[in-house]
Amino acid sequence: MWERTTGYDFQTATLLNKDLQSYTPKPILMYNNGLVNVSAFPIKIYNGTTYTNVNNYVRFNNEINTGATDLSYLYSINFGNEVSSWYLVNAPQGLYKRHYEQYIANLYNQKTRVLKAKAKLEPLNLTNLKLNDRIIIRDNRYIINSFTTDLTSGETSFELINDYRVLGFNSVGYRFANIELLNVDNTAQEFQLDLYLGMFKQFSIKTLSGFISSPTSGVQYQDTSIIVTITANATAAERTENITITYRDFDNNDLIVDIPITQQA
Repeated sequence: MWERTTGYDFQTATLLNKDLQSYTPKPILMYNNGLVNVSAFPIKIYNGTTYTNVNNYVRFNNEINTGATDLSYLYSINFGNEVSSWYLVNAPQGLYKRHYEQYIANLYNQKTRVLKAKAKLEPLNLTNLKLNDRIIIRDNRYIINSFTTDLTSGETSFELINDYRVLGFNSVGYRFANIELLNVDNTAQEFQLDLYLGMFKQFSIKTLSGFISSPTSGVQYQDTSIIVTITANATAAERTENITITYRDFDNNDLIVDIPITQQA
């Protein structure tokens, strides 16, 4: 159980079993939220004689915000959409939302059916085939539930499920970055933008301008993380800049993706 001390930038964790007794758990996963300065109200450690002040501590937590002051990118290792103990708002990006929601909603869609099909696959197709691949048959999209292969003939028997999941920004295999758009307050801040190569052979980051900047630009051939800096907005007006990424596929076709960054007045 995570708790933030009211009025202070200090967070603690309490480990309780089902009988509300403290216990020592196995290793658990936590996010490193970086150093927090508490010099205004320092942590005091008593050695039996004197007190030592600790002005900074590393805030480990079960959540992390990747979108600067935009809390729609508040990720949590809670399963559901629960209230953040640090920000006191719902943390929308829980485990269910990120990893289960689209699959389960598709599975229980009234239009979803199971289809059994056979196909003769070449060795190259067999070696590259993955369970999270999508298969299109007569303009209908399916996901693979299971398959078996006769290695001597290449004949493969599939059990397929209709795929009605949205092929949008957050879909597996169709995601360009960890952030789709950002809406932040008027303070100076920075965030990490993770860009994914996906099905493309390369992508190019256009040099940032205006109130956003980054030391990284140009052509990239693998997943890349860049630090984007946003200056404080003293214009008394809302402003927007785009982070422009040009993706190139193996047929040299280009796809331009804009990630808008809006800063409030």
